[in-house]
Amino acid sequence: MGSENDRKEMEEKVKDDVKRLLAKFAEEIKNFDDSKVPFFIEREENLRVPSEEPDDSRDFRQRMLKNAPQQDGDYIIAEKKGWK
Repeated sequence: MGSENDRKEMEEKVKDDVKRLLAKFAEEIKNFDDSKVPFFIEREENLRVPSEEPDDSRDFRQRMLKNAPQQDGDYIIAEKKGWK
């Protein structure tokens, strides 16, 4: 395995590469004319068909808790980016 210095050097190299890529990207899009880009699409029909009655899943809580990797009673224990 590499030493602590090797790891830090690699981190610095990655940071420098990211900064360089972001600067290059910012330079490339600086003169981008976004007035020609549509911000929405109009459709004749909706893709989602509204239902007559709301979905009243009485077992929703149990299904969510069963699907959660960790739970405490009626609560889900989750970390940021931990539940995939």
